Amino acid sequence: MFDKLAEELKQARLKNNLSIQQLSIKTKIDVRFLEAMETGDFSYLPEIYVKAFTKQYARAVDLDEDAIIKKYEASKKGLPYEDAEEVKDEETHEIEKKENLKAEKVVSKRETRDPQAPVPPYIYNAVKAPSASKDDSSLNDKKKIVLGSVIVGLVIIAAAVYFLFLRSSPEIIVPERPIEEVIKENKQRFVEKPGPDSLINNPAVSDSLMLVIKSRDTSWVKIILDDNNIDEFILFPGSQKIIAAENNYKITFGNSGGIELNLNNKPLNFSGKRNVIKYALINKNGLIYLNSPPSL
Repeated sequence: MFDKLAEELKQARLKNNLSIQQLSIKTKIDVRFLEAMETGDFSYLPEIYVKAFTKQYARAVDLDEDAIIKKYEASKKGLPYEDAEEVKDEETHEIEKKENLKAEKVVSKRETRDPQAPVPPYIYNAVKAPSASKDDSSLNDKKKIVLGSVIVGLVIIAAAVYFLFLRSSPEIIVPERPIEEVIKENKQRFVEKPGPDSLINNPAVSDSLMLVIKSRDTSWVKIILDDNNIDEFILFPGSQKIIAAENNYKITFGNSGGIELNLNNKPLNFSGKRNVIKYALINKNGLIYLNSPPSL
């Protein structure tokens, strides 16, 4: 039934010097569908797709799309190919039928209406735009609550990270004396201290231990002299403390990272860390690290 239509399509393609592959690229239709149309097989897909592909084929080879579809309808109904102009698309026919019925109703109303009667005004209802429903409002409130909770949670996490890691430092407590008193006393001690050489060369203390504590950072120090006397003080950056003893020193360093030690004019290999507490025993044999705070 579709042989003449198939031949007309194929001849139009050849006239335009298009291969089947070139036509496929131009129409975006698979080659096997184009070949089916040119062999008269128009049942390769449902009719809605077949018509669409047939129109694309006709447009690509400069044929009248509407005329080709009418010929397709005529061939489908078994009518002579030459009478295709009289065949109309069923959908078009239904649309025209509905339009004609509407027109007849309008004419009928115009004829029955009294020509003297006033024309009623055109009335329309102004519909207010729908406002947000309670459900939408509730959903928006829930979203705001969730978003606020997330922000608060992030702030809490950031604060925890900052205080736990970025500002983490061991807490040094001096329970016996107020810190203001210790600072005041140490500032006085840093004034007019004799140099280590003068103390070491002093015959009165030549048999004693002479410890020099230097600090590059603010450090709290607690020291037990010869297992009898306790002293504690704060060293400020760039300051030093010179302490004499007979036998030993038991020392707690609050900020051990900035400490340097010299015993009788010889440096001690002391290794500390910033904001880390360390305990040490120093005697004539040198330095020994302790695992717990020294006591009397």
